[in-house]
Amino acid sequence: MWGTGPLTLVLLASAGAACSPETEAEADAHLARQRPRGSVPGASSTSPPSLPSKGLTPLTGGTLTMMRGELAAASDPDRSLVSFVDVTRRRLVGSVTLPAGSQPTRSAEDGEGNLQVLLRGTGQVATISRRTMSVLSLDAVCAEPRGITWDPVNRRTIVACASGELISRPLEGAETVTRLGHELRDVMVRSGGVIVSTFRGARLLSLSADGSSTARPLAAPPRIPFGTFENAPVAFVPNTAWKTLALPNGNIAMVHQRSVDGDVRATTELAGPEFVTDTTTTSVPRVVGRAYYGGDIVVMDPVNRSVERRVCTTGVVRSAVTVFDPRGLVRGSHEVLGILPIDAAVSPDGTELVVAAAGNHQVTRVALQRITGLEGKACGPPQASGADDRFGQPTGVAYRPDGALVVHSRQPPMLLVLSDDDTVIDSYTLPGSWSASTPGHTVFHTSPRAVACASCHPEGGDDGHVWRFPGEVRRTQPLTGGLSKTAPFHWAGNRADMAAIMSDTFVDRMGGAPPDSSAVADLTAFLDALPAPSASAPQPPPARLSQGQLAFATVGCNTCHGGPLMTNNATVDVGTGAPFQVPSLIGLGARAPYMHNGCATTMRERFTKPGCGGSKHGDVSKLSADDLDALVDYLTGL
Repeated sequence: MWGTGPLTLVLLASAGAACSPETEAEADAHLARQRPRGSVPGASSTSPPSLPSKGLTPLTGGTLTMMRGELAAASDPDRSLVSFVDVTRRRLVGSVTLPAGSQPTRSAEDGEGNLQVLLRGTGQVATISRRTMSVLSLDAVCAEPRGITWDPVNRRTIVACASGELISRPLEGAETVTRLGHELRDVMVRSGGVIVSTFRGARLLSLSADGSSTARPLAAPPRIPFGTFENAPVAFVPNTAWKTLALPNGNIAMVHQRSVDGDVRATTELAGPEFVTDTTTTSVPRVVGRAYYGGDIVVMDPVNRSVERRVCTTGVVRSAVTVFDPRGLVRGSHEVLGILPIDAAVSPDGTELVVAAAGNHQVTRVALQRITGLEGKACGPPQASGADDRFGQPTGVAYRPDGALVVHSRQPPMLLVLSDDDTVIDSYTLPGSWSASTPGHTVFHTSPRAVACASCHPEGGDDGHVWRFPGEVRRTQPLTGGLSKTAPFHWAGNRADMAAIMSDTFVDRMGGAPPDSSAVADLTAFLDALPAPSASAPQPPPARLSQGQLAFATVGCNTCHGGPLMTNNATVDVGTGAPFQVPSLIGLGARAPYMHNGCATTMRERFTKPGCGGSKHGDVSKLSADDLDALVDYLTGL
């Protein structure tokens, strides 16, 4: 899924003059600097001269931390900066430059008053002194650090990693590592224990404070029934937990997405009056301007009945907040306004949750006491207009102790302080150059109508969701690891290039305006620079990997899955119902479920589950049980 909005449409016209031409060698060197691990250069030899999105980081959220003394720390992963603003004295205190490509994101204040910042690009934690505005240390932690918190009781920082590790880093003593084997996101300390969220799966895990116990599933957001379409049930199921945070009363709030489980057409076909609220009229709402992934709901104006007005937009992906009690029981789950809800914060008195939605540049306040029971609606907000783009592109939110809301905008780089009615009462311009013309990055993260590209491809990867289209079932494909070199695209291999993808998915399905060729090239360059995800640690021993690699060749997998990206880009019938594009296996271990229809929830099921493979797709019957185990270990470690 691909997205843009009013701001993007203005940017597309000026995309050709953002930077000077690069030679192929210069382009590859630039990518190498931006991508310290697993880089796959883009096809720069055929690129147009302007690729301003090349090397930019996907939006992750969580870029703002409020420290003691009302010092706001804002991370800028694109510019490798952390800026500090004193929101009491109303001044920029200073900024700290981190290594190029380090990508600072989430942070936490430790017991010494220093800021601990995750560096996603280099797999480190930076410790920054608030007193001297300098880097005290850069410490390697894991391949993909994602969440961080300070534990005041045990005086330690805890880091959660997408590569599966939970790392305890005490101020004094040696660090400890617990390997959970899940795609970890946020981490919280509650009642002596540790709670961790998972990203794509939107789950909560619980383990003891010292990490000695095995992590156990604690909770997950509920499935929300939506109706019946063509005699089949339709529901919305949770995925992509962008932000999970502890509430003052001991509860836990997860800000996540819901995706339709059922025929995608149902989200507009079932959008009747029972799902639409605050229309100020009893006229029956109807859907217009329909796109495959959503449409606008309009109602007749109650005064001038010859005029219709747009009240909301349907969509196959929705934003939601689920609140759990300390035992993991769901207290309530409600949909909230906003597209791409990448960050959230809770007010000091615990009564309000605010959600930053980067997909339509919206900040939504939610009264926590109203989140009781289960609620699902047919629609969210229409795309915000560029004229009212007061919050820039919000990627971080936090509250001052007095309850005023602070918003961090990525583009343009600034901090805003808002009153209760969202009036801007203070603003601070942050350091760093700002190029307004980044059409590829903007297209990917901004919604034209109901969803953004990043709604289904969070951080350039995939949501792990299985979609039901008329006559076919398809799993979301990842876009990382060197996308352009894997053309043609789609599971059927029926889209020759990125321009064809944009015409099909972005224009026809999402309802966006056709982007020009320079924007398509810039989007391609942005995606090509995104590394494939790291497999969960630890890796099998070298001898085991060699055994699995030999089994891979013995079965004949390397016939199609060969070369640097482990694909020959062919479209092949391997006995799974139709010819399908041979996918790259780079990063395979981090993107379950597997196969075009998600039939295998684990790597082992790919070879053992009936109807999810077969002898034409690698005949493993000739392998011993141990060799099959080694093959699974090898593929999981990719």
